[in-house]
Amino acid sequence: MPLCQATSSRNSSPQNKKSRGGIKKEIVQRKVGFEFEISEWNTAIAIENDEATKTTDASATPPQVKHKPCEKGNVIAKFDNFELQSDEIGGGSDVEFVTDAFEENPNGYALMLSTAQQIVDIIASLDQQRNDASATLQLPCDQFSFPCELKEPNAVVTIRSPFKVYPQASAGIDLKKFPQLLQDFSENQEDSEKEKSRKELGRVELVDSKLHFDSFNNPYHSVKLSGMQFTVPIILDGLRYFKEMHPEYAPWEPSQQMIGFLALIHRYVREAEMGASTFPKIVFVMLSRTDFASMYRTLPKSEQHMFRQNHGKEWVEMVNCAFCNVDFEKFDQPLFKGIYQKFPNHPKKHALDVLTIRKWLEGFPNGIDYLTSKNFPDQKVSDEIESLGAYGSKMDLVGPKRCKAPILEFRKMKNLADFHDLPEWCDAVFKYVYAVNHSMDKKFKEDFDLPS
Repeated sequence: MPLCQATSSRNSSPQNKKSRGGIKKEIVQRKVGFEFEISEWNTAIAIENDEATKTTDASATPPQVKHKPCEKGNVIAKFDNFELQSDEIGGGSDVEFVTDAFEENPNGYALMLSTAQQIVDIIASLDQQRNDASATLQLPCDQFSFPCELKEPNAVVTIRSPFKVYPQASAGIDLKKFPQLLQDFSENQEDSEKEKSRKELGRVELVDSKLHFDSFNNPYHSVKLSGMQFTVPIILDGLRYFKEMHPEYAPWEPSQQMIGFLALIHRYVREAEMGASTFPKIVFVMLSRTDFASMYRTLPKSEQHMFRQNHGKEWVEMVNCAFCNVDFEKFDQPLFKGIYQKFPNHPKKHALDVLTIRKWLEGFPNGIDYLTSKNFPDQKVSDEIESLGAYGSKMDLVGPKRCKAPILEFRKMKNLADFHDLPEWCDAVFKYVYAVNHSMDKKFKEDFDLPS
């Protein structure tokens, strides 16, 4: 028995392309993208009162202008490397800056920093036009020193103070490096010098002020996840137990990809099981935009074939052992067991119960991720699964060997009380993700002019 312990558009651009100077540059990792939301600022579309516009009386009062919230994803203005969009919030819509995904090389890094500064300039320009605590105005594209194309001429933005910027980032992370990612969010007094350098370099600003997984911005989250770091020794201990139960698997040595995949699955199951919220995607700290069935297909061919047998039955049993879970019936409970537990009158309280942990896992070796809007077992509520696995099989190519890597969206990040800090924050996250995938090697240090 084992010892157990408790936003960005992407494309399929070539892997190599010429830099601005015409020199062919190697692209180590394909993309890193960012989203910056200001929930205190609202967006709306100006509309005229229908009754007022019907009159033919020239002396009548001019039509009264009314406003309606923008729809989610409405593009209000387009810039060279980002867009100003609207997002849904509390029955209305707010402001969200969505950047392109930047190539993870020196040219992409420079472009990212200039883009972040342009966003700072826009926020500052709008904030300066407040004549009091708030103001409603159209986007002043003609005042910016960089190209701005207004896509919604009737859109208005209500500027309020004080406000914060709520950032997110998405990037491909090599599955082999996922346990390392979890370790970086834990408090470990025995880090190696390389680990300390990586953490200091990126300052690991991927969650809130404590910079690790036991603290959440979401007030609806029902549990703190301290002590849940899913370490490699725990996984290997559980897999040894599995091989004792199934001697035919005794020669199998799990790949690094498999260990990383199990760590990611574990995070998902625990957060889905214990997270309480009004919407499934909100419970996840790292949300995978790539579906899990596609991730399964990145495992070594021998491992894929090994666990496709018996319709994935032994695959589920192996995952169960890797979780140090001695209760095999636990996997028959709903994946989102705790999703609406703080909202007893939620109209969809039990709507997601149709997907159990077992059913979700069994789909992977059979080429199906049921935790997507496309494949969710009850299509009447598939809208609830928004964003999860929405990129399908799309992945990034990362690291020196350009391994296929799932695209993760880092959520619940450290909020920025001062929007002027945005470029510095982008710098930290960009370099950190690069360092994780590239292992702080010589080329990484050369690209960013770091001491060897």
